[in-house]
Amino acid sequence: MNDSASSWYVLHSRPRQETRAVEHLTRQGYHIYYPTIQVRKKRRGKVVEVTEALFPRYLFIELGTQDNWTSVRSTRGVADFVRFGGVPARVPEALIDEIRLRLGDKQTSERLSNLPKAGDRVRLRAGQFADIEGILAETDGEKRCIVLIELLGRTHKIESSFDELEKPD
Repeated sequence: MNDSASSWYVLHSRPRQETRAVEHLTRQGYHIYYPTIQVRKKRRGKVVEVTEALFPRYLFIELGTQDNWTSVRSTRGVADFVRFGGVPARVPEALIDEIRLRLGDKQTSERLSNLPKAGDRVRLRAGQFADIEGILAETDGEKRCIVLIELLGRTHKIESSFDELEKPD
């Protein structure tokens, strides 16, 4: 379900059926993110740790252009997509990564720590400037970035996809 044109969207679940929706969507092969947190609650005079939804009745789904959106809406536990102006609400992948980082997801933090940051030396992997090294100047958070390269004795700004960058050896 993770094609190159995939994006994250927000689903609204039926009351107290978030886990049912996650279970059924996962069985169908969809990539779901349902952030939860540990909360201390007092139950019957005792303090216990309980897992609760970070965003009650909301979960995130990664969908591509080839995925069957109708089957998502008719899945048990799902009420509908969150929509603005009739269009399903798209969520930037950077926001999903930030939520995962704040909740302590080790895989996400390892993956993001290996990505180049502003000021790092990078090599372009594709396009007309393939194999040229430069300095990552800035990112816009939406998979685009600016790389400064030295060419013909001058510094040039090159706009590139973040996916086309790698750290040189």
